Amino acid sequence: MRKKYNFATVPAITTSYTGELAQAYISAALLSGKTLSEGLIEIKENVKYKGVLKTVATADLIQKAECDFKKGGEVNLNERVIVPENLMVNLELCKQPFRQDWEALQTGSYRVDAQIPPNFESWLLLHVAGKIAENTELNIWQGDKTGSGTYQSFDGLYTISQGAGFVPAAQNIADATDNPLDVADVIKCLEKVKAALPAQLLFHPDLRLYVSPGIASAYIHALGANNYQYQAFVGVKPLNYDGIQMEIANGMEAKSMMCTLKTNLFFGTNLVDDMNEAKVLDMANLDGSDNVRVIYRFTGGTQIAIGDDVVAYKSTAS
Repeated sequence: MRKKYNFATVPAITTSYTGELAQAYISAALLSGKTLSEGLIEIKENVKYKGVLKTVATADLIQKAECDFKKGGEVNLNERVIVPENLMVNLELCKQPFRQDWEALQTGSYRVDAQIPPNFESWLLLHVAGKIAENTELNIWQGDKTGSGTYQSFDGLYTISQGAGFVPAAQNIADATDNPLDVADVIKCLEKVKAALPAQLLFHPDLRLYVSPGIASAYIHALGANNYQYQAFVGVKPLNYDGIQMEIANGMEAKSMMCTLKTNLFFGTNLVDDMNEAKVLDMANLDGSDNVRVIYRFTGGTQIAIGDDVVAYKSTAS
């Protein structure tokens, strides 16, 4: 994507961070979103092209003891492939408006040989990195690279869960009755998710209920309205529903939820790679313009290992 902004910057910047030296900026760009920075899902690094997630299913392993070796049981190996997308950010920013405040404050003059503020390149790169992190967070949950929506960098976890037959029909909930953003409905919606969980996942230490900020807020409000611990609207309310740890996924669509094991959800990227690049280029010496270009190149993608261990929920109720 290439966008041009009339934004603030200073002259004579030509800074480049490439390969391993770019890790600090690329990591900030990709990993500073809530889902990744707080480890809400698994991060698979150093994925050059494809990463294979091996899944193992076993059955009938235990048999009556005998002296001889007797093969028994079944072991089925399957795999899910995570393929991070090659992504980039190309920004072009006009220096002129910013020169009047930043440069005047930092150099005290408008001289053409005025010193560049020493930390500005880093600030600019990290500012853009924050925007990348925000977009990455949204793509992790809502991304649809072949769709017509806003987030198309890579397929997100909810999009993957909607693949034909991947999540069992009974665990893929389309709720047209209740609205989880409504304080009066939110607990009913959470119960629908729990009721659809496979029994073997209940009380698993890695089980997580991922909800949007709006659903989390409605749930906290509902606890207060029901006078949780006789504190009403005072006091801390737990992000835990009926024994299931609740996590706020900032990138989740407002009326959506997902319940599965934390170790079943993956984000793949390649931070240690020559392709990772973060640059600030002053164009004055290249084309005579008063612009600065900011360039990022990186990779990212998501995958779910086992669809049978997922409950996906989305409400269409108003």
